[in-house]
Amino acid sequence: MMRGDRRYLVKIEFDREFGRNVADTLWHATQRITWSRGVCVFECEVDGLDEILWWVLGYGHHARVLAPAELSFNRLRNRRLHAAAPEQVQPPVGVVALGVIDAVVGAARLGAGESG
Repeated sequence: MMRGDRRYLVKIEFDREFGRNVADTLWHATQRITWSRGVCVFECEVDGLDEILWWVLGYGHHARVLAPAELSFNRLRNRRLHAAAPEQVQPPVGVVALGVIDAVVGAARLGAGESG
């Protein structure tokens, strides 16, 4: 677990395709799951955002950050994904998630105006 210098309330909405998986798994000791409009809303309190950043990015378009603003797509793109090349993107130590690098690189390319 990576601790940051501040506590955050995180709210993430997962689409129907991945919502059940998220709801059926204990991801964090403080998590709360609610259902709204048929989609899963995941909430938890974390100390820092670095670790959950990679978790959210791994879900790609299936996850939408509701809070905090620091995890919003534009802020992620501007602060963390600025023109990242595949070899420059390194997940934090201990994070193993297939598809994370593809999500990061894809988001960086979209931010740079590239397609596909």
